[in-house]
Amino acid sequence: MDKLYSFGDPIDSCYVLENSSFSFQCKDTPSYTLSAPRSYLGTFELLLAESGASRDTRISEVSIDTTSKCAPISNNFTLKLLEDSDEGMAINKTLAQLLEQTNKTLRDLHRGLPHEWNSCQRKTKLFFELTNSLSLLSNELGIGHLISLARDYTQTDTYHVGKLVEPVRMVSSISATRAIETGTIRFESEQVFCHCGHDADSMYFLLEGKIFVSSSEHTIASIDTPGECFGELAFFLDGTRTADLVATARSAILRVTKESLPAFLADHPDMLLHIGKTLAKRLEQNTQKIALYSKLSSPETPGSIDKCHNDAQSALANLLNDLRKVIRISFNDRLMNFIREATVKIKAITEPPTL
Repeated sequence: MDKLYSFGDPIDSCYVLENSSFSFQCKDTPSYTLSAPRSYLGTFELLLAESGASRDTRISEVSIDTTSKCAPISNNFTLKLLEDSDEGMAINKTLAQLLEQTNKTLRDLHRGLPHEWNSCQRKTKLFFELTNSLSLLSNELGIGHLISLARDYTQTDTYHVGKLVEPVRMVSSISATRAIETGTIRFESEQVFCHCGHDADSMYFLLEGKIFVSSSEHTIASIDTPGECFGELAFFLDGTRTADLVATARSAILRVTKESLPAFLADHPDMLLHIGKTLAKRLEQNTQKIALYSKLSSPETPGSIDKCHNDAQSALANLLNDLRKVIRISFNDRLMNFIREATVKIKAITEPPTL
């Protein structure tokens, strides 16, 4: 295979690959080889940059079959193609194929992690949530040393690990008042509206309420942000559902089929761009998770989970101690309430239950 671009190369163009195969790799992850009649390469970093990521160089490398027909296209033209239903679907399908491959790697790696990782995940997630809430509060209060404290905590490894635990969500421009009424489905009682194994002939947008993604009677995720898209991965891959979709009472969703997609894009021309950004962010998170899980499970780095767990425990304790120091200097009722609530949450997750 010939190298199309490498780590650190500028994000200066994208490429159309016809009837051939390519390999894709990020640092510290396996290489994935895919074949398709039409693939769009280089869109990964472009869409991350469009999402606000401050980078102008590649974080992946791609090699293509030596007999491939590969044509460069400008970044602006690629973004324009995302307003076209056929080309936009093809761009997102390339990202979806890569995402599905990394999902498989993650499932295999996760099965090999010891039970202790679950406790570590809960603590890193709590640290991530508290630090994010503190950042918002510190900016509202305008307390300089509190702003600096929150900023410093967002640079820690514990914050980064906690961020990887959080699902990537897409808030689109869809709202209940602008919904295409013919595609809107409303639920007045709890109902399974998509079953595992069924053909994925639609993707959905939440208008109101909540949707649970369930498998084997366990909830995998919940969709509760109006405008959030779900079911799109299997939709782009022409696959089958891998989980049940369950609507809670008084929920409403917008169903978009491949037949209704052109009309939908006429009203919402930026929607495939929004979805592409989300797929790119999920792919980036997956590659970071793979690098982390590989390190945690590697026999060459024994005790990695223990270290991660201890770091999370210390980070939560240090956060409380630092906040108590701040409150002595700059007393504020809202900050005091934040400290009280944080203390309760941290104690619940770090102290063993009393018998």
